[in-house]
Amino acid sequence: MSYIRLAKIEDVAIMSRIHALTWKEAYKGLIPQEYLNGISEDKWIKPFIDALSNKLHEAAIINNGETDAGCVCFGKSRDGEAGYGKIISIYVLPAYWSTRQGYELMNFALNRLKKQNFDYCHLWVLEGNTRALNFYERYGFRSDNKVRIINIVGVNLRELRYSIKL
Repeated sequence: MSYIRLAKIEDVAIMSRIHALTWKEAYKGLIPQEYLNGISEDKWIKPFIDALSNKLHEAAIINNGETDAGCVCFGKSRDGEAGYGKIISIYVLPAYWSTRQGYELMNFALNRLKKQNFDYCHLWVLEGNTRALNFYERYGFRSDNKVRIINIVGVNLRELRYSIKL
C-alpha cells in the first residue's frame, strides 16, 4: 500500500537520489549522455536543503511499501502570473514507471496547491520527452503554447509549458 508524506530536510538525500536515477533514464537521447553519466546521487541535496529551509516550495515523497519510489516538488509559480501554482519537478524511479506512483504524487501536489488557493497550475516539460508529455496530457494538462530555452552543457533545449485548471 502506497503512502505519501511531506518531505523534510532529512529526506533531501532520498529526493536527490530519485532525481539522479530518474534523469539518467528519462532523458536518454534528449540531454547529452556525458552530462547524464556525470550526475551523482547527491547532486540536488544542497538545492533541496535551500528550498525546504527557506520554504521556497514544498515536496512530497511516495513510498510504495517497498521503497521511496518518487517525489514531487511544488509551490507558487515564479513565472509572474497571479493565481498559478507550479509543479517544479515530479520523478518516479524507472522501476516503478506505469504503476500509478506519478499519478498519486500529482494528485497530492495539485490538492495541496488548490487548498493554498491557486486557481491554475503549470509545469515545464522537455520537448521530446514523450513519456512525460503523455502522462501530463492524460492527467489533463494542456499546452499553453509558451516555450523557453534552457542550456545544458552548451546544448540549447526547448521546454514546453503545460497548464491545468485546479
